[in-house]
Amino acid sequence: MLHRINQALSSEQQHPVCYDGSNVIHLSQFKRDVSALYAKIIATKFSRWLITTENSYLFFVALIAVFQAERKAIISANLTPSWRQGIESQFDAIICETMPADCDKPVVDFSSCPVKAPIIDDWKLSGTESIIFYTSGSTGVPKAIKKSFNCLLKEVAILERTFGHQFDNAMVVASVSPMHIYGLLFKLLWPFVTQRYWYQEKIEFPEQLNTVSNNKLVFISSPAFLSRLDKNLAMPEMAAIFSSGGMLEYEAAQTSLQQFSRLPVEVYGSTETGGIAFRQQTANQTPWQLLEGVHVEQSQQEIRLFSSHISQQEGIVLDDRLVFDKDGRFTLEGRKDRVIKLEEKRVSLTELEQFVEKDSHVTRCMALMLPGKRKRIGVVISLSEVGNELHQNHGKVYIVRYLKNLMRDRFEPVTIPGKWRIINEFPMNSQSKIDTHRLVNLFNHKENQTNGIS
Repeated sequence: MLHRINQALSSEQQHPVCYDGSNVIHLSQFKRDVSALYAKIIATKFSRWLITTENSYLFFVALIAVFQAERKAIISANLTPSWRQGIESQFDAIICETMPADCDKPVVDFSSCPVKAPIIDDWKLSGTESIIFYTSGSTGVPKAIKKSFNCLLKEVAILERTFGHQFDNAMVVASVSPMHIYGLLFKLLWPFVTQRYWYQEKIEFPEQLNTVSNNKLVFISSPAFLSRLDKNLAMPEMAAIFSSGGMLEYEAAQTSLQQFSRLPVEVYGSTETGGIAFRQQTANQTPWQLLEGVHVEQSQQEIRLFSSHISQQEGIVLDDRLVFDKDGRFTLEGRKDRVIKLEEKRVSLTELEQFVEKDSHVTRCMALMLPGKRKRIGVVISLSEVGNELHQNHGKVYIVRYLKNLMRDRFEPVTIPGKWRIINEFPMNSQSKIDTHRLVNLFNHKENQTNGIS
């Protein structure tokens, strides 16, 4: 795949790269834009570049320009000021569309790039270029995950061999951000390497899919988006649908089949591991099948994953519990790393969440380990209709006392959370996952009724 991307960059052929809603952007324009940004980057001494644009075309221009300049690309799906402050020591400068108002770092914005920069003659991507992704995982604390460009290209090759036949001549559209490994791989890198093209704008609402194009589409989506589909809304024909970033409920998979005449291909993996397995839910609890080049080694203590698209020769220990059948397929049985110890007492945060969610007053519960010298559990809940009525009549203290009393029959006193927050709606990040960083921050600020927090 590396030779194919260098070949594509060196090609004189004018194949399409991106559709901006009005015009198709061809390879020649892409190379001019990369060359202009490259000229700005090499004029500086900075080696670590944070790429912040949500515009998928400009994002890919920036990534290739940084690689061509032999610098490091830093990518973070969370760009809130507090989060950016937490990683500011890890980057030297920023590439963006518009100048951020609260930024102390040097900035290169696309509007400042030379209009007629010399076109790069010698495209020299080696595959050793580095991307550092910053994710929050289940803790809300920034975690750096380094990936080589070659690892991403190896994964693209596997995706093409496994699913490429479904693409036909379709255009790629996505409801996920390019500032995440899933969006980067599926929406940008895979189409570019295989000389397909993508739709620039991010799909925010299902209705947008009817306005994109008359072409057949490949939809790169998420469980959160697919679970919000209106069964009464007519949808365009899809060549394929992909879903990743969390578990897709069986009912949502069947709604997608009804709406698009395609059952979503679900991809299980993480930023650290890349893609691990896939499935299509032809039945409830359809097991997962490992992707090509992926295998696991199991012991009583751990499951260790090996694949051709991770650089760790020793493999990666998985945080999830996988139960395999005789055919080598598996079901997911939850996360194993959410068992913590408080004053020598073990408690499963997953079990705690499930217990609270069984109560009719609660619709959703998220338990978090809060930062600090002392281990503490914080709980964020949203309430049902009867829960909101109870909250309005008696207040937060009453609700929390009621739930803690229920928990005393199941949990050790020391493991019952002392910090609680009630919110109207759980915040989501650009990948449609719960934004754990923002949830942790709820415990760092004064309660704010006007924001729906108590």
